[in-house]
Amino acid sequence: MFDVITLDQCEKLFSTIERNIILWKSEEFFTPIRNNLLRICNDLLRRLSRSQNTVFCGRILLFLAKFFPVSERSGLNVVSEFNLENTTVFSSAEEASDANGAIKDKDSPMEVDAAGDSKKDDLKLEPDEKNLSVDYALYAKFWQLQDFFRNPNQCYDNVKWKTFSTYSTDVLNTFKSYKVDAISGSRQRKTDDENEQFFAKYLTNQNLLQLQLSDSNFRRYILIQFLILFQYLKSTVKFKSDSHVLTDDQNKWIEKIEARVYELMAETPPYGEKFGKSVKHILHREGQWNLWKNQGCKSLISKPTVAEEDIKKEDGAESKDSNNAALKIGSTRKRKAKVGDQIQHAMKQGKFLMGNSVLSRLWNQYPDNMDACSAPERDFLPQMDDYFAEAIEQLDPASEIEEEYKIVNDGQWGWRALRLLAKKSPNFFTYGNNPIAKLPDYLESILKKMYPELVAAQAARVKIEATSPGASTNGSKTAKDSEVSEVSEANELCTKEQLEKLASNLGENWPKLLPKLGMDKSEEEKLTSEGKDHTECAMAMLTKWQEMEGEGATKEEITYVVERLKLNHVLESVFS
Repeated sequence: MFDVITLDQCEKLFSTIERNIILWKSEEFFTPIRNNLLRICNDLLRRLSRSQNTVFCGRILLFLAKFFPVSERSGLNVVSEFNLENTTVFSSAEEASDANGAIKDKDSPMEVDAAGDSKKDDLKLEPDEKNLSVDYALYAKFWQLQDFFRNPNQCYDNVKWKTFSTYSTDVLNTFKSYKVDAISGSRQRKTDDENEQFFAKYLTNQNLLQLQLSDSNFRRYILIQFLILFQYLKSTVKFKSDSHVLTDDQNKWIEKIEARVYELMAETPPYGEKFGKSVKHILHREGQWNLWKNQGCKSLISKPTVAEEDIKKEDGAESKDSNNAALKIGSTRKRKAKVGDQIQHAMKQGKFLMGNSVLSRLWNQYPDNMDACSAPERDFLPQMDDYFAEAIEQLDPASEIEEEYKIVNDGQWGWRALRLLAKKSPNFFTYGNNPIAKLPDYLESILKKMYPELVAAQAARVKIEATSPGASTNGSKTAKDSEVSEVSEANELCTKEQLEKLASNLGENWPKLLPKLGMDKSEEEKLTSEGKDHTECAMAMLTKWQEMEGEGATKEEITYVVERLKLNHVLESVFS
């Protein structure tokens, strides 16, 4: 139906799809129809104009974001690509001079073409607006910044960075000297929300820049673009090139300008400070999103534990029994078992029912409180021979340890030593007439009494460990564990043989993978200059990618990159 009706009718029909999103996400519908809905939305986006049908395009994108899970790789931009086709065109110096020459009088009415109707309105500027001088130099610097916002990687080039920093400073100085007052900021809010117009693309006429700079919304758009750019330059992105690193001077400049941007945002009415806090919070969330992508976009759905599955099975059995009882009575309403019956059923199984699934799971981990307290993982008390080994070694005159550097002089160590002696040593409670003068002296006297016992215990323990058959068992276990880990690693990471097959299948298509694997054009020139054929170049590229990614060089990752380039045929017999 969407293919044969008009766009206006499509917008009305799409409301039906939006209202039933919960139904489409259910288990019965999601898998069979996900591809159909995705094709409908993509076909609509191709037919719509991003500048004229902005609202409808936004509704479609929001629907896709709600319909698919967060970890859907097709919507994550995993390789961190930029939309380089989004260019901002502005007038050249010659065009601007011709346009200014056509205006005879500064105060003459300006002809504005709106919605196909040409009419003349007298544009009367406020007194404070007349103080702003917008020449072509400021106009060109202002709109050239959009090219850096479109492609932030230009900032890592020293020449480009100098241009960007100079233009940014001049534009922010203009914002600082020409502030938007609260009256003009509130005046923009008086329009009816239903009739208010939103534009998805900037208007770049030079005659409009003076009016745009007095628009609080427009100013906020530019300031937010600065903050987004700064966050990308400072963030660690998995697919960034090794050369994309800022210097210390560049980092200091960004911190200084970022604080200045937030200051300008707080001065922009209405609710400047509140708006700045909201933007800072959103950028913090964006940082968490970037960290999640760097970690491989792990699934956000946690698997249920064994205790949760047991509780779910019990709830299912109880609801089934209650349903059978209801059917016998003749009622169609599902009856929940009584609380007393639920508790009795749990007691028969030796479990506790706390009335809350989380509390029940926590309480049933150790039904016996004494068992929970005496669990091996809760035994934090060290062995005496291990704790006092360093102190006993320092008592030996051959060690030549000065008195002030001995561990017995450490108050925290001494306090723990007293508690350990009271817990495990009978020497702590021996009767004596001599009072304790100082804690270090007392600990040294106790250790001298215990010294022969500890040496004998250590020697016996070393002998037992050396002759114990468990040593070889532990060694075999370690070897077996290493074998298991190696097998699992081989199952996940790409092997050399697999990369050789993939390089052979790629052939002359290998340069297409360079930007997707985090390499630039210079790498292609380097490989081709060495006189290698296509297979050797592809193998060298894949080997370098494996070294760069390390544990991230998995079958899933290279398969995803190849499929994005629509080269699925090169994967045949590679991972089989």
